[in-house]
Amino acid sequence: MSVVMNEEGLRHLLYDPVGPLGAYIDLKAREVDVLAHNNVRGRPGPKIRTGTLYLSIRYGGPPIQTADGPLAVIGTDARPSDQGRVGPHANFNYPLALELGMPGRAGELPTRQGPWGTRVETQGSYRYPFLEPALKSAFGKA
Repeated sequence: MSVVMNEEGLRHLLYDPVGPLGAYIDLKAREVDVLAHNNVRGRPGPKIRTGTLYLSIRYGGPPIQTADGPLAVIGTDARPSDQGRVGPHANFNYPLALELGMPGRAGELPTRQGPWGTRVETQGSYRYPFLEPALKSAFGKA
């Protein structure tokens, strides 16, 4: 008995953005997008004043082809709204601050490795992440 590998079929299965794996990644990315939007709206945390964060969260689908296989990009491209401002709040990145945490009284941001990459936590800080819980929920790690 011999086994014949269908290399073209395997490439389509594992690397093609429109193949079965790409379709699964697309489905999960859309789920993460919805969950991240829900996390921004329906959670404890700062009140929504402008809606900029909510409107900026997006899935840039469909998946793109990379050397490692299909890749989905989900996140926010929100930029600081106070560009040109001087002082301690100049060019403040609100989405990043909510996701990773705000500095405590010391004003320092020590980092430690979290389950999805580097995460910031400080004494007296607050975090209202929206993407990390969405990823965990979509992939059954909540």
